[in-house]
Amino acid sequence: MKRWVALFSQSGTEIASLAVKLGFNPRDILTDRNNRHIWDHRIKSKVVVLDHESIEREIQRLHSIYHDDLIVTLHGYLRILSPDIVNKVEVWNSHPGDIINFPQLKGKDPQKRALELKLPHTGVVIHQCVAEVDAGPIHMYSRCNIDSDTNLPDLIDDLRDKSVGLWNLFLREKFK
Repeated sequence: MKRWVALFSQSGTEIASLAVKLGFNPRDILTDRNNRHIWDHRIKSKVVVLDHESIEREIQRLHSIYHDDLIVTLHGYLRILSPDIVNKVEVWNSHPGDIINFPQLKGKDPQKRALELKLPHTGVVIHQCVAEVDAGPIHMYSRCNIDSDTNLPDLIDDLRDKSVGLWNLFLREKFK
């Protein structure tokens, strides 16, 4: 049975919504930012705050116990994991930008860039992490159209909903 560890740097809403859909929580929920005042209330009591280096050490420790049964998912974790981690551990990221069709959406704030570039659509991808930002093999994709009246908060919400849907499918596949 896979052991799920989820990382985030912002509110953790995606993890909380996903846990509700799946009917179970990650084994561990880790963050590198102690902004407890904005964390989703459904996960607050389960979150452990560690600095980035300690998070990497914890992932390595868990990998030494669970080996190939460990899966790490990134949900707005705004840090790059070292090659030591991504080359040994199964790490997956959801990215709220259609990097398949628009590689310029790699990196931070792709929703904002999609609107600034007046793209006709964007999307969410789930990709395996490698040592380069948003460059790993893409496993799943969901498209999101952008209309002339689409605003940033709505686009962020739409992409988060699509991300939760993709993670739900992805993790059900991993945990069957």
